[in-house]
Amino acid sequence: MKKFKTYLYSLALAVMLATPTLVQPTLAQRAIRQFQLQDDESGSQFTFDTTGNYVYAGCRDGLKLEGVGNLKISGCTITLEAVSRFSLVQAEVNLCKSAGQASILLEGPCPVNQNCEPQHLTVVDSDTNNNTPDCK
Repeated sequence: MKKFKTYLYSLALAVMLATPTLVQPTLAQRAIRQFQLQDDESGSQFTFDTTGNYVYAGCRDGLKLEGVGNLKISGCTITLEAVSRFSLVQAEVNLCKSAGQASILLEGPCPVNQNCEPQHLTVVDSDTNNNTPDCK
Protein backbone atom coordinates (compact mmCIF):
# COMPACT_ATOMS: atom_id res chain seq x y z
CA MET A 1 0.00 0.00 0.00
CA LYS A 2 2.88 2.34 0.81
CA LYS A 3 4.38 1.82 -2.67
CA PHE A 4 1.00 2.63 -4.23
CA LYS A 5 0.74 5.95 -2.32
CA THR A 6 4.28 6.86 -3.28
CA TYR A 7 3.45 6.05 -6.88
CA LEU A 8 0.32 8.30 -6.77
CA TYR A 9 2.26 11.21 -5.25
CA SER A 10 4.98 10.82 -7.87
CA LEU A 11 2.40 10.68 -10.64
CA ALA A 12 0.59 13.78 -9.33
CA LEU A 13 3.87 15.68 -9.08
CA ALA A 14 4.83 14.70 -12.64
CA VAL A 15 1.44 15.88 -13.96
CA MET A 16 1.74 19.20 -12.13
CA LEU A 17 5.24 19.83 -13.46
CA ALA A 18 4.26 18.88 -17.02
CA THR A 19 1.12 21.06 -17.12
CA PRO A 20 1.84 24.47 -18.65
CA THR A 21 0.59 27.48 -16.77
CA LEU A 22 -1.01 30.42 -18.52
CA VAL A 23 0.94 33.60 -18.10
CA GLN A 24 -0.74 36.84 -19.09
CA PRO A 25 1.63 38.92 -21.24
CA THR A 26 2.51 42.37 -19.99
CA LEU A 27 1.40 45.42 -21.94
CA ALA A 28 4.90 45.81 -23.36
CA GLN A 29 4.82 42.23 -24.65
CA ARG A 30 1.50 42.57 -26.48
CA ALA A 31 1.66 43.49 -30.14
CA ILE A 32 0.29 46.96 -30.83
CA ARG A 33 -1.79 47.00 -33.99
CA GLN A 34 -2.57 50.16 -35.94
CA PHE A 35 -5.69 50.90 -37.98
CA GLN A 36 -5.77 53.58 -40.67
CA LEU A 37 -8.86 55.15 -42.19
CA GLN A 38 -8.52 57.44 -45.20
CA ASP A 39 -11.47 59.49 -46.42
CA ASP A 40 -12.60 58.42 -49.90
CA GLU A 41 -13.04 62.03 -51.06
CA SER A 42 -10.67 64.34 -49.18
CA GLY A 43 -7.88 61.88 -48.33
CA SER A 44 -7.95 63.02 -44.68
CA GLN A 45 -6.70 60.32 -42.34
CA PHE A 46 -7.70 58.94 -38.97
CA THR A 47 -5.32 56.45 -37.40
CA PHE A 48 -5.68 54.65 -34.09
CA ASP A 49 -4.00 51.73 -32.39
CA THR A 50 -4.84 49.05 -29.87
CA THR A 51 -3.62 51.23 -26.98
CA GLY A 52 -6.32 53.83 -27.82
CA ASN A 53 -3.97 56.49 -29.22
CA TYR A 54 -5.44 58.30 -32.23
CA VAL A 55 -4.39 60.94 -34.75
CA TYR A 56 -6.57 62.86 -37.20
CA ALA A 57 -4.78 64.59 -40.10
CA GLY A 58 -6.92 66.82 -42.31
CA CYS A 59 -5.68 67.04 -45.89
CA ARG A 60 -7.63 70.14 -46.92
CA ASP A 61 -7.07 72.33 -43.85
CA GLY A 62 -3.89 70.82 -42.38
CA LEU A 63 -5.63 70.31 -39.02
CA LYS A 64 -4.01 67.70 -36.77
CA LEU A 65 -5.65 66.29 -33.63
CA GLU A 66 -4.23 63.72 -31.24
CA GLY A 67 -5.62 61.99 -28.20
CA VAL A 68 -6.37 58.78 -26.37
CA GLY A 69 -9.69 56.95 -26.32
CA ASN A 70 -11.24 53.71 -25.15
CA LEU A 71 -11.49 50.64 -27.37
CA LYS A 72 -14.27 48.10 -27.65
CA ILE A 73 -14.00 44.94 -29.72
CA SER A 74 -17.03 43.03 -30.91
CA GLY A 75 -16.46 40.34 -33.51
CA CYS A 76 -14.84 41.98 -36.54
CA THR A 77 -15.55 45.52 -35.35
CA ILE A 78 -13.16 47.68 -33.34
CA THR A 79 -14.60 50.91 -31.96
CA LEU A 80 -12.75 53.85 -30.42
CA GLU A 81 -14.44 56.57 -28.39
CA ALA A 82 -12.89 59.59 -26.70
CA VAL A 83 -14.84 62.25 -24.85
CA SER A 84 -13.26 65.43 -23.56
CA ARG A 85 -14.40 68.89 -22.55
CA PHE A 86 -14.27 70.26 -26.10
CA SER A 87 -14.48 67.20 -28.34
CA LEU A 88 -16.22 63.91 -29.06
CA VAL A 89 -14.31 61.39 -31.17
CA GLN A 90 -15.80 58.15 -32.46
CA ALA A 91 -14.21 55.73 -34.91
CA GLU A 92 -15.06 52.26 -36.08
CA VAL A 93 -13.28 49.81 -38.34
CA ASN A 94 -14.76 46.53 -39.55
CA LEU A 95 -11.88 44.16 -40.25
CA CYS A 96 -14.10 41.64 -42.06
CA LYS A 97 -15.43 44.26 -44.51
CA SER A 98 -12.18 46.31 -44.69
CA ALA A 99 -14.12 49.52 -44.14
CA GLY A 100 -14.57 52.10 -41.45
CA GLN A 101 -15.47 55.64 -40.46
CA ALA A 102 -14.54 58.30 -37.94
CA SER A 103 -16.44 61.29 -36.63
CA ILE A 104 -15.00 64.20 -34.67
CA LEU A 105 -17.07 66.96 -33.11
CA LEU A 106 -15.11 69.99 -31.89
CA GLU A 107 -16.72 72.71 -29.75
CA GLY A 108 -14.65 75.61 -28.42
CA PRO A 109 -12.81 77.00 -26.66
CA CYS A 110 -13.43 80.31 -28.39
CA PRO A 111 -11.44 83.52 -28.07
CA VAL A 112 -13.31 86.34 -26.30
CA ASN A 113 -15.80 88.25 -28.50
CA GLN A 114 -15.68 85.71 -31.35
CA ASN A 115 -18.46 83.48 -32.60
CA CYS A 116 -17.11 79.94 -32.84
CA GLU A 117 -19.27 77.38 -34.55
CA PRO A 118 -18.83 73.69 -33.74
CA GLN A 119 -16.82 71.76 -36.33
CA HIS A 120 -17.82 68.30 -37.48
CA LEU A 121 -15.07 66.32 -39.21
CA THR A 122 -15.68 62.96 -40.82
CA VAL A 123 -13.60 60.25 -42.43
CA VAL A 124 -15.43 57.61 -44.46
CA ASP A 125 -13.28 54.79 -45.81
CA SER A 126 -15.06 52.24 -47.99
CA ASP A 127 -11.88 50.20 -48.58
CA THR A 128 -9.06 50.24 -46.01
CA ASN A 129 -6.91 48.11 -48.34
CA ASN A 130 -6.22 51.00 -50.75
CA ASN A 131 -5.04 53.61 -48.22
CA THR A 132 -1.86 55.59 -48.84
CA PRO A 133 0.51 57.08 -46.24
CA ASP A 134 -0.09 60.63 -47.52
CA CYS A 135 -3.07 62.72 -48.60
CA LYS A 136 -4.63 61.50 -51.85
